[in-house]
Amino acid sequence: MSNQGAVLILTGDYGAGHLRAAEALKDSLQQQHPHLAVQIVDVMSVTHPIFSPVSKYMYLRSIHHFPRTYGFLFRRTRQQGAISNTFKTIQKLGLHRLHSLIDRMKPSAIVSTFPLAAGAVSILKRAGLVKVPCTTVITDYTDHSYWLYPHTDLYLVGSNSVAERLRQVGISGSRIAVTGIPVKSAFYSLLPRQAARELFRLQPDMPTIMIMGGGEGLVARGIGETIRSTHRLLSGGVQFIVVCGRNEKLQSELTQLVLSNRIPALITGYTEHIPEFMAASDLLITKPGGLTSSEALAAGLPMVLVQSLPGQEEDNAAYLTACGAALRADELQDVPMLLMGLLRSPDRLRQMIKRTLQASIPNSADVAVSTIMRQVANALIIS
Repeated sequence: MSNQGAVLILTGDYGAGHLRAAEALKDSLQQQHPHLAVQIVDVMSVTHPIFSPVSKYMYLRSIHHFPRTYGFLFRRTRQQGAISNTFKTIQKLGLHRLHSLIDRMKPSAIVSTFPLAAGAVSILKRAGLVKVPCTTVITDYTDHSYWLYPHTDLYLVGSNSVAERLRQVGISGSRIAVTGIPVKSAFYSLLPRQAARELFRLQPDMPTIMIMGGGEGLVARGIGETIRSTHRLLSGGVQFIVVCGRNEKLQSELTQLVLSNRIPALITGYTEHIPEFMAASDLLITKPGGLTSSEALAAGLPMVLVQSLPGQEEDNAAYLTACGAALRADELQDVPMLLMGLLRSPDRLRQMIKRTLQASIPNSADVAVSTIMRQVANALIIS
């Protein structure tokens, strides 16, 4: 018997995006259904409590130092096949711990925002150990096989193009819903731009560039020179907000750089003020992570994309540039000229803002939650 007042959200701490999507869903669930007990669980810490921190470190090091190898493996495993199935065997390890968690909680629905979680739940469902609706929230604009499993009941995706690609690989349209990638409601109800700037003691009328690269602060190599060159190219008529995440070394280096060069900037580490920073900004320089990109779309903040990883970030970048929400810089040294071109072409920038908002699904977390709860209600009727 499932607990009709409980929802289990399984995620993974491999980059901040999977967790941010889970938190957005939890916030919306608790707002729309305050009676529900909603629990977010890092699936790797449950199934692989010893190996989890080691594997996370290895993953982050590999994408930082060996991006081409990562991209090669991503491409080779995009479709289901012998290689992708070999990688998926890790999902079978530690399943008894996950089953014990589910058995104790007895949720009425399980939602996965992390590929390995989706795979593990699918295996348990195939074995008859899970009988409640299981939803996978794909947190990138991609159709990679590591998200796709035969016993997933419903896929929530960020765009029509992803939905179409899932149909092309054999996923029934009845198992797909285009909800947008879930982001917190704060990104849809931003402060007015000048009020946001005043909140952080920024110049109210000066063009503002935001720079961020996820919770791990992965936008690092050469970004200081990009800031200095942009400031010089625009004759000092620009200010910066730089979010360094957990990269304390980068935060220290950039703080010294802006002080020594008298560049107006707010340099910060990990922060909960991303909606306010986006509200204060005209443009965002970022890696094309799924959640950061979706938050920018919701905020109507055009992007300049840098240092895309070969893999899901390439898929994200392709989507964002195709819909007109972003420009892509092949090299960091190209960024200052791109920024100058946009800031000195107000009509072009306004058009990008319009397309950015058009690419966003309003209140995506609420839409996702409504879709999930309809699935739960239908399951109750059938049972």
